[in-house]
Amino acid sequence: MRIIRIVFLWPVVMLAACAPALKEAPPQIGEIQVPSPLVRGNPAVTPVSKLDMHEWWSIFDDPQLNKLLEIGIRDNPGLAEAKARIGEAQAQIVMAGAKQLPHLDTADDMTRMHRSDNGDHAIYNGKTYTVANINPLMLSYRIDLFGQEQENVDMAQAGTEAARASYKESQLLLRAAIIKTYFALKTAGWMLNKQDEVIHLAEAGHAVMRAAYRAGLESSSRAIAQNASIAGEKAKLSALRQRQQALHFALAALLGKGPDYDAEINAIAPGLPPTLPVPENLGLDTLSQRPDIERALWQVKYFLHAEISAQKAFYPNINLRALIGLNSIGLNSLLSTGSATYAIGPAVSLPIFDGGTLKGRFAANAAAYEASIYAYNQAVFTAARQVATGLADMDNTRQMLADKEEALSQMQAYARVAAAEYRAGLNDQSAEIGATTKLNQAEMSLMETRLQWLAAMTDLATSLGGEFQGVADVR
Repeated sequence: MRIIRIVFLWPVVMLAACAPALKEAPPQIGEIQVPSPLVRGNPAVTPVSKLDMHEWWSIFDDPQLNKLLEIGIRDNPGLAEAKARIGEAQAQIVMAGAKQLPHLDTADDMTRMHRSDNGDHAIYNGKTYTVANINPLMLSYRIDLFGQEQENVDMAQAGTEAARASYKESQLLLRAAIIKTYFALKTAGWMLNKQDEVIHLAEAGHAVMRAAYRAGLESSSRAIAQNASIAGEKAKLSALRQRQQALHFALAALLGKGPDYDAEINAIAPGLPPTLPVPENLGLDTLSQRPDIERALWQVKYFLHAEISAQKAFYPNINLRALIGLNSIGLNSLLSTGSATYAIGPAVSLPIFDGGTLKGRFAANAAAYEASIYAYNQAVFTAARQVATGLADMDNTRQMLADKEEALSQMQAYARVAAAEYRAGLNDQSAEIGATTKLNQAEMSLMETRLQWLAAMTDLATSLGGEFQGVADVR
C-alpha cells in the first residue's frame, strides 16, 4: 500500500516542482516630490495642510456652471459606459468566486439500442432494449489546494477596483472639459460683442476720414487702408463667431445632448478667483489620489494575481465527485429499489503535456505584470510633471494678468486724455476713435488672458485629482 501511495504522489511532486518561479519584478516608485518653491513661493495658489477639494469648482461661484456639471455627469454617454464597466467587472468576481463552491447538477438520459449478434455483450447480443439513467443529484467540488481559484477571485476584485478608478477618471476629465468649454463659450460671446464695438469704431473712423478726404485734408491712400482695416476686423468677427459655434456644439456633446441643445450661456465676462487652494505637501501620497494613479496601481495588483494564478495552473487539480440516481435496462424496473446507483470519489488531473500552453500563459502574465509596474511608474512621473507644470502656468499666468491689467489701465488713461483733447478742440475725432479702439483691443487681450487663468486653474485642479483629492472613498 505504501508503494502505491509513493507511485501515486511521485508524479504530483515532480510536476509541482516543474512549475516556474515568479520573476523578480522591477521596482515601483516609492516617493516623488514636486518642488516646494512651486507652492510656497507661488502667489497664484494657497497652500493648505489638509485640503478637501470636494466640489472645488465652487470657487467660481457660478450657479449656471454647477447646473451644467450636474447635467453632464447625469447624461454623458461616455461616463455612463465607464460606469457600466464597473458592473461588468463585478460580475467577473461572482464568476470567479463560483468556482470555489460545490456545483450541483442533474442529468437524465434514455437510449434505445440494438446489439449485434456477434458482439461481446453476452446475453444482450442480438437484443434490442432501452437503457435509462436518472441522476437527480450530481455533486462536484474542486479542492483549491494551491489557491489558484482564490488568486482568480483577487484578480477579479482588482479588476473591479481598476474599473471603478477608470470611472472616477472619466468623471474628473469630463468635469474639467465642461468647465473649460463653458468659460471659453462665455468668453467667446463677450469677445463677439466687443469685436462688434471695434468694427463700429472702425466704420466711424472711416466716415471721419472720408469727410477729411473730401475736404482735402486726407489722402486717398489712408482711406483705402482704413477700408482694409475694417475688412480685417470683420474677418476676426467671423472667426470669433465660428469659434463660438464650435464651442456650443462641443459643450452640448459633453452634456450628452445634440447640436440643437441651447444651454443659454450668457455673454457676461466670467468671474476670476484670486487663488486656488492646493495641498501643502505634493508628494506621492497626494498624487496617488489621482484616479489614473489609482487605476495604474490596481492594474499592477491585477496582473500580479494573474501571474500567480498562471503559475499555480502547473499544479495538479483534485475534484471530488458524487452522484445518486437510478440505472436500469428497460423501463419497467427503472423505479424499483434495485435500480438505485451511487458513486463517489476523487478525480486527479495532472498537466503533463499541453504544447506549451501553460508556459505561454505564465510568460504572458509575467510580462504583463512587469509592464503594469512600468506603466504605474510612468503615470506617477506624468502626474508629477503635470502638477509642476500647472503650478508654473498659474504663476506665469498671474503675472501676465498683472501686466495686462497695467496695460489696460494705461490704455484707459490714454482714451480719457484723447477724449478730453477732442472735446477741447486740441485733436480731431479720429484720434479719440483710435484711442477707444485700442482700449477695446486691450480689454479683449486681457479677457483672453483671464480665460487662460481659468483654464490653468482647472488644469491644475484636475492634475491634483480634482474632487477626489483629500476626500475619503465612500461607496
